[in-house]
Amino acid sequence: MMKRSTSFLGLAFTDQSVACAEVNLAGGRRSVRRTATFTFPADATLRAPAVAGTALSAFRGDHKFTPTHAIVG
Repeated sequence: MMKRSTSFLGLAFTDQSVACAEVNLAGGRRSVRRTATFTFPADATLRAPAVAGTALSAFRGDHKFTPTHAIVG
């Protein structure tokens, strides 16, 4: 049986930024571990998804977000 993830990265997009929240699920309770806002650099927009994805990935590592599953909205 596959183990279910106990933490998720919530991502809420706007044209200029992404609000990020790491949420932990344990025993039916939810808790927020960390939050941060990623602001797109000038060359990384939603119209340049490869550049934006690379920049967001680096941001994720810099801010120590560890979940491998995301909820995007």
